[in-house]
Amino acid sequence: MQNNTNRNDQFIIGFKILEDYINSLSYNHDKSLKEKINESNDLFIKRNTVTLNKLREIRNALSHGTSSQYFEVSKEAIEILENTLHMIPVDVTASSIMSKQIIKFDITDEITKPLRCIKDKGISQFPIYRDDELVGLLTDNGISNWLANSIDTDIISIQETRINDVINNDENRNHFRFVSKHQNFSEIHRMFKEILNLKVLLVTESGSQNQSLLGIITSWDISIF
Repeated sequence: MQNNTNRNDQFIIGFKILEDYINSLSYNHDKSLKEKINESNDLFIKRNTVTLNKLREIRNALSHGTSSQYFEVSKEAIEILENTLHMIPVDVTASSIMSKQIIKFDITDEITKPLRCIKDKGISQFPIYRDDELVGLLTDNGISNWLANSIDTDIISIQETRINDVINNDENRNHFRFVSKHQNFSEIHRMFKEILNLKVLLVTESGSQNQSLLGIITSWDISIF
């Protein structure tokens, strides 16, 4: 972990997977997460009630505590979360892990559009389309490469530059895969671990690139593992 903030952020991301699983088993949306844990008949939850509640308390301290900026998740807590996540039944799927905040651009768009997203939202990987066809990924690394390759140019007009002028400089532009929204967690974990330089999983209904994009899973989302 590079710093406390990264460790805390990774804990929040990892705990969300646990929370989504617990919520998926309860039909009573008015109950608190604590009640859902303590009253569940699910075998995984019953076996890990004490651990889940301890992790829940840490999540609450991070999310709701007024002094959360000074709170550091310990390495031991991260290890406990890792071990607990690996015990989740395989019916946890891509649809419960993916981010539904999809920011994509057309290849003819100005490069200023993704630059603003990098600056304002901290998002650094964008699916790029030509009409309805995926062309590839544009990343902050690709933009940096384009700037470096343009260093000998006397004048670079950012306002007039299009994504089409930049994306070929991005060595990560093809480092993605499509997966079904039903893909299980274990397989998603395996893909990020074994596929060299995989940056993004693009989630569609059945894993076809011809279907509408439902969400995105990045290597950061499961970096806790």
